[in-house]
Amino acid sequence: MPSQASLFEDEPTFDRRGLADKLRALSERNIFIGGSSWRYEGWLGQVYTPERYYTRGRFSTTKFHEECIQEYAETFHAQYR
Repeated sequence: MPSQASLFEDEPTFDRRGLADKLRALSERNIFIGGSSWRYEGWLGQVYTPERYYTRGRFSTTKFHEECIQEYAETFHAQYR
């Protein structure tokens, strides 16, 4: 009988750096991609590194809301003219 795959082990990692590189290359061709909001907690572990928003060992929603724009900008490149 085949074994059942675990839902939690060997979870694929999200390549945020790869995404940022692809988005930067597109922006060089004047193609810009972004979201309607940068405060999307659903991107934690993908676009956002959860540990950056920890205070006293716990995730801080306040810190996330105040600081996540920086990490968003590291991924979604924009040009100012």
